[in-house]
Amino acid sequence: MRGSLWIPHPPATPAGPGIAARTEASLQRLVTILRELRVTWARIGAALQITRQSAWERFSSEE
Repeated sequence: MRGSLWIPHPPATPAGPGIAARTEASLQRLVTILRELRVTWARIGAALQITRQSAWERFSSEE
């Protein structure tokens, strides 16, 4: 694969306290903004490589 970069796994990095919670909160804010912009659950799910239903269950606040 000349000219392209392929990394099979993300490099291991030490996780600081609360990094998962901060990441989840950031993702929730992003999805909220996308929904305000009328982006469909199907598109959000596709971007996250999950189903529309899974995206809705995870991020909706019972719209």
